[in-house]
Amino acid sequence: MGYVKVYFILLIFSSSGFAQSGEIDKENQKLARLQSEISSLQGELNSLSVEEENTYTHLEKLKKEELLLNKLINELKAEEYRATQRINQLTRQINSHEQDIGMLKDSYSRYIVWQYKKAGRSELKYIFSANSLNEMYLRYKNMEFLHDAYADVKSDLENSINTANNQKADLQEVKNQKQLIIEKKRKEADIIDKNRNEKQILLAKLKKNQHNLETEIDEKRKAQLAIKDLISKLIREAEARRLASSEKEKEEIPDFSYKGNTKLQTLRGKLEWPLYKGTIVRKFGNNKNPKLKTVTVNYGVDIRAMNSSDVRVVASGVISAIEWIPGYGSIIIVNHNDNYRTVYGHVNNISVREGANVTAGDVIANVAESIEGKVLHFEVWDGRKNENPELWLAKK
Repeated sequence: MGYVKVYFILLIFSSSGFAQSGEIDKENQKLARLQSEISSLQGELNSLSVEEENTYTHLEKLKKEELLLNKLINELKAEEYRATQRINQLTRQINSHEQDIGMLKDSYSRYIVWQYKKAGRSELKYIFSANSLNEMYLRYKNMEFLHDAYADVKSDLENSINTANNQKADLQEVKNQKQLIIEKKRKEADIIDKNRNEKQILLAKLKKNQHNLETEIDEKRKAQLAIKDLISKLIREAEARRLASSEKEKEEIPDFSYKGNTKLQTLRGKLEWPLYKGTIVRKFGNNKNPKLKTVTVNYGVDIRAMNSSDVRVVASGVISAIEWIPGYGSIIIVNHNDNYRTVYGHVNNISVREGANVTAGDVIANVAESIEGKVLHFEVWDGRKNENPELWLAKK
């Protein structure tokens, strides 16, 4: 399987002042869950019988594995970015300290030279060689002042050198960890490539049997309810955050920020399409399949990718969920202003993380290949009510 353990990366960064303990715990828990899911799923894939290896169930497991690996890679990318920030921060601090060290060395050197020239090898000789008691007293006080002042300079110099040396050690440590992250990320990317090759071979086999298409459509019908449940869960969580934010610990309750985002309700009939030059193949509501003689309810629309498979956000918002739902595989939900949400289903190559801010037109994923081709599932929700996306999308 090749999944990786990266708990120690965050802990080492913490020792360098890289992250707060609460953030570290949260990231460690997230990585631990991902690794546990990947390990469990890989166990299921390894235990598939010969009969199960060329089935729709096998395909779904491969798709889920790809999503989990994709999530892990995105987490590693985030760690790499934070490591780069820490490296830049330490480099700036080291440069600043080295400038201070240079100035302190110069100042202290001038003091030593002055002391030698004025006082020679004997400070007492210098003091008692004065022409008068008053001059002797002034020389004594001057020497006392300079000794105290440059004792501080010497102390500052030693502290700056120690601080710079510690920062250089931290810098090397973070650089080493960043290299480990890059290597782990590359290994996981190699595993995803193998997964996709295996999936393509399996898809080619499954497309030859109409029964598999029937199975996929049935799974998509079930997925509609799963998406609806997920939307309800997100709404409940948002309501809980709003209630909590009114209490004293308001500053401790994280919430999504929609500052600067265009209100979705003002964009009815003007939304950008999630696929460039896509074509709707299944409309909102009831859909009859004359070949399979089935009727399915669609909570959104299904759009076939034509030239580009890039999936774009239709309006500004925040990534609130990246989940796996059998039938639609990987789905992304984007929260918009005033409790509106858009759903992008049956995607892969996800390039965003939960909590990320996105703007209209941002590419967040690609359309995944399925038995019926590259078809994106797209939904628009107003609270718990699903809307007809065709009424929202700009006319072509």
